[in-house]
Amino acid sequence: MVEQHVVLVVEDEFLIREDIKQHLIDCGYCVLDVGNAEDAIRVIETRPDIDLVFTDVRMPGEIDGIGLAEWVSQNHPQMRVLVTSGHAARDTAIVDLCKSEVLVKPYALQTVAAKIEEILAARDAATDDEHGTRRS
Repeated sequence: MVEQHVVLVVEDEFLIREDIKQHLIDCGYCVLDVGNAEDAIRVIETRPDIDLVFTDVRMPGEIDGIGLAEWVSQNHPQMRVLVTSGHAARDTAIVDLCKSEVLVKPYALQTVAAKIEEILAARDAATDDEHGTRRS
């Protein structure tokens, strides 16, 4: 049986969040969604099975997507983070500091799903190599 990966979508724009959520569900992911980083942290604390956090950089609240990525990296290093931004040059440098992947806006929904698949496949392969096992 193939494991269903869990993705948390963090996006303050409701319609964008819903489009991404539905597309990822259609691609076979279990998807959770929230509108800001503070809510994301609350969800992550109750759902350690989350495989990847997909977050926008600019969001309302005290914590932005970069802060969320740093928090995830420090508190849940097994989770992967994919950050999206419309300001690639500046934000890419910041994201490098928190060991996250970057997806530049605008993007196609298919690109989001493909990048998530790539990140999780690399993580799973690394985990398999560490444990000397292979997923079927």
